[in-house]
Amino acid sequence: MKKSWEQIHQELSEPFPHEDVEWKVQTVSKDKTRGLAVAYITARAIQNRLDAAVGAQNWKPVFRQWHTVTDRDGNPIPSQLCSIQIYDEDRHEWLEKTDGAENTDYEPIKGGLSDAMKRAASQWGIGRYLYKMETPWVDVEFFGKTAVIAKKERPGLDKIHDNFVAKLKGRSPAQSQQAPQSEEQQKNSLGCTAPGPSEDAAQKRSPKPNITIADTPHYTIRKVVPHRFRSGIMTILDIECENGDTFTVFCDKQDDAFRAGTVLTNLRVRQRPGKDDPNRIFNTLESYRVASVA
Repeated sequence: MKKSWEQIHQELSEPFPHEDVEWKVQTVSKDKTRGLAVAYITARAIQNRLDAAVGAQNWKPVFRQWHTVTDRDGNPIPSQLCSIQIYDEDRHEWLEKTDGAENTDYEPIKGGLSDAMKRAASQWGIGRYLYKMETPWVDVEFFGKTAVIAKKERPGLDKIHDNFVAKLKGRSPAQSQQAPQSEEQQKNSLGCTAPGPSEDAAQKRSPKPNITIADTPHYTIRKVVPHRFRSGIMTILDIECENGDTFTVFCDKQDDAFRAGTVLTNLRVRQRPGKDDPNRIFNTLESYRVASVA
């Protein structure tokens, strides 16, 4: 029996077992002992998911060159676009969704192709739920200049993923139509209070990629530096978590509350590649609330 597109989308969007989920270090603390862990799906898991949902003969990846930028030393950095195409039997045509990525530091071409495929897969809903999941701080180890997550952290990361998936599974359409929940029940999977009615409904239905909600309630600004980039002036903030970990965010807003000692909460942070150096990932502050002003 032919599947409907609703069924295909549901199967593609289904959460993965934690064995198919990998974690990488997004940024490290100043003392280089801790790192922010970000989850992602492997290219092999994506291929297996597409095979199972639509059939191996009914999908294909199409790669093409995107653009080339230069690093600080003037070396060219190529990038790729990946289109994942799925065949529509009713329309007798290939439907595609596309995204791109630059080459990576490790196995540059293979890594860039893989990253582009992962982003294109997310356009189809594959692994997209991971963008809403907690990004915890973990112990890291260094191999040369590369930071990796300490092996002892893996059981805890698997638990974070499995608990998040369990909560996703608990939200059925029938439950969403029940009486309003208590404030404790409204806690989302990251331990944050669920967004209030003033937030954009479309954003709640389809969260932006690479957005994470910080998992501890209060953050203290330790340093504020305005900096002029080609795109304009941005504020660079060094922020300290309650556990002592620190990280840096960039914000294009000018706020008088941005001063050392100010406490923020409800942070939303997006990871973006740099315009001058696409291999570097920057944390940009999307939204926040001021808890107290120094």
